[in-house]
Amino acid sequence: MGKVFNEKELEWLSEFATLRDEHYIEDRKGISQTKYIIEVKDGVNWTGESVPRGLIGLWMQDHQDDNTSISWFERLGTNDKYGYYCSWVKCREIEVITVDYVEED
Repeated sequence: MGKVFNEKELEWLSEFATLRDEHYIEDRKGISQTKYIIEVKDGVNWTGESVPRGLIGLWMQDHQDDNTSISWFERLGTNDKYGYYCSWVKCREIEVITVDYVEED
């Protein structure tokens, strides 16, 4: 089960989260279904408070979706006037291996 960030967490994320990747899952009806992956780094805000330990790390959208016209900020719940926010799961970094296509003679 994923986590939907509350208002206080969104304040931290707006300052310390960055988009790390957009993971392609599949095409559905010709539209790419992806998951955003964000990274929250340790830091100190203007009041001297440190980022809560539970927020630091990598977070991925809980479910794939059409993100073609929706920013990762909207998926978090920030600047989201249409209710595009979703739940997120904390994840570990995994190595991605890409294999290039090689033409045979």
